[in-house]
Amino acid sequence: MALTKAAERGLDNLMGPGRTKTRQEEQEAAIATEETKLAGLELSDVQYKPLSFFRSNPENAVFDELKDKSYWEGLRRDIDEARAIVNPLVATLDGLLIEGHSRLKVAFELEAGGRGLGLLPCRLVLSPLAEDEMRSRVYLGNLSRFEISEVVRDLLYSRIWPGFYYTPPKRGRPSEIGHGDQLTTTDEISEKTGQDTRQLNRSRAYFARALEFAKEHGRGEPSIEDLQKAREEANIRRREKESKALGPAGKRITRALEKLDHLATKAESAARGGRTPDKNMAKAEGIREAIALVRTALEGGN
Repeated sequence: MALTKAAERGLDNLMGPGRTKTRQEEQEAAIATEETKLAGLELSDVQYKPLSFFRSNPENAVFDELKDKSYWEGLRRDIDEARAIVNPLVATLDGLLIEGHSRLKVAFELEAGGRGLGLLPCRLVLSPLAEDEMRSRVYLGNLSRFEISEVVRDLLYSRIWPGFYYTPPKRGRPSEIGHGDQLTTTDEISEKTGQDTRQLNRSRAYFARALEFAKEHGRGEPSIEDLQKAREEANIRRREKESKALGPAGKRITRALEKLDHLATKAESAARGGRTPDKNMAKAEGIREAIALVRTALEGGN
């Protein structure tokens, strides 16, 4: 997923080496990066609000377990040393947070410890924001920052795009315009998440199988265990097919492909998190193209 030039400059200013940036430069860089993630929203200029103005968003609770002790210690140290929050929070007009939950939590902790930051920089969402769009913004903002398992990612994506994940793909030629939502929706999700469309379609198939497991137990949403079971089932079938095609060498090649797939996923996650996005996304695409070529050969394709 390509970033705008403004966002690239923002990332360079925030993360790259060089001279010490002024507070204004740091804030401008942070805003440029934030605007990429919040594209499509009308935002106010930077304002300064008291801590009491902000409310945590319950949609963010699912991500708390992804933040370990070292993450919190590092963020608290950075904010306390700067004695400021550089990257403005993003909130609705009544203070409900959209971006910046971790920064807000640290601000509350510093306030409780007698080292409050005073007024906090924020940008307010001026355009209407429906509940489902707000959930999407909160989820995608966090999913771009943290290394998470594929099954957790799929579960959260299904809550953002239920029409894609809960509707089985139609049979036929997906290249045909208007064929279900195979073309448009997959491409839209790929653009917003940076994931390869083939990977998204595989995830959709895993989710459909996991949903079958869930329904067998009277549940309307798959659990993490259901999604893991669906992936393991598909992986077993694929390994058996590849091993049969290649004989003794099949298992070694299959393990190599799985390692390559893991490397591609890490590169995609790094790109979504803003770490040399163009380079990491190109790396991921190259790895996945190589995997696809090998698997096509194993299946007897051209």
